[in-house]
Amino acid sequence: MDALHAKKLPLHVDAMVGTGAVRIAVKGFSEIPFSKRELDTACGLLTEAFEQGARAVSAGIMYVPECFNTREEWYALCREAARHDRLFTFHIRGEGDGLLSSVKEVIDFARETGVRINISHFKSVGRANWKRDIYETVSLIERSGMDITADVYPYDGGATILGSLLPPVLSAAYGERLCSALGTPEGVKALEEALDKTWEGWDNMLRAIGSKRILISSLEREENRWMIGRSLEEIVKEGNFSSEAQAIAWLMHEEDGKAGIIAFSMCPEDVEYVLSLPFTSVIWDALYGGGSHPHPRLYGAFPKVIEEYVCRRKLLTLQEAVHKMSGKPAQRFGLEKRGLLREGYKADLLLFRPEEVRTGASYLDPCVEAEGMQLVLVDGKQVLN
Repeated sequence: MDALHAKKLPLHVDAMVGTGAVRIAVKGFSEIPFSKRELDTACGLLTEAFEQGARAVSAGIMYVPECFNTREEWYALCREAARHDRLFTFHIRGEGDGLLSSVKEVIDFARETGVRINISHFKSVGRANWKRDIYETVSLIERSGMDITADVYPYDGGATILGSLLPPVLSAAYGERLCSALGTPEGVKALEEALDKTWEGWDNMLRAIGSKRILISSLEREENRWMIGRSLEEIVKEGNFSSEAQAIAWLMHEEDGKAGIIAFSMCPEDVEYVLSLPFTSVIWDALYGGGSHPHPRLYGAFPKVIEEYVCRRKLLTLQEAVHKMSGKPAQRFGLEKRGLLREGYKADLLLFRPEEVRTGASYLDPCVEAEGMQLVLVDGKQVLN
């Protein structure tokens, strides 16, 4: 916090408290359930974070170690957030074959505890689920009567970590030794066997979309960076690996898990449908410091909405798009006097001609700044002209 205060930031920063950080602080990467005392400690850490200013809770149920939380543990954490009237944002357990059951899970959290919920980067992944499951899932949310919203980024490819391709059973078996274990023949064999099985509650992205649609986006080691921008399929061939599992294991070991990927897992029509829903907001879900080849949404998410979905495709009116990027999320997170053009509110203002707003960022050339902003004010102070 001191470092943030000491640096003159170009925009305002607010924070959520992550349930992954909470679980690691209390339990490490163990799959063993919390004891009563440990669960009380975890809830206490949430309260402490709220008192220090955390705006909401961020949870990634599909990620290790949060995937090990029991239903009763989620209930306890949700109740703590509800008691403080904090929004609980969920990266749900599965977005492919498990989409419906995963959304039912968080609806149950809301119904049982009264917590307000936002589903992070709401989507349906995997070719077999395109143009199908998303419609049934939206109907489920609307019929639930619970206070549930969602957010969406305007791309059919999503960025995540290479480790998300690994079944959680491996993390449970090896814990913090996972990356080193994947550098051994035994570790590679364990990964190959795990990827060849079907695991309840976990989506096998590699099987769902194929190695051709998984792009390496960031790596730490200079000697490995020739792989950035290439698909996993290309890396298997060019790197003379015997299988996708061997290539993944080698990269996880070589990069100590610090490898990013872009997975082209979504259907454009599904993305448009979610973007047009009245209960969704726009996000970019982008990672800063993601190397030389980040997801293009880092530079292009918001201008892409105006350029493509307002001006060219007419999917949204300008008013709807702007509200999904300002007033709606500001209201949802309880940001006081922000997000609306109203007397007495903070003057965070953008002046632009819609037809001039465009993004040049692409998957091949992602680090291209957007165009079209004429004047930008933050708290009434001019920061761009």
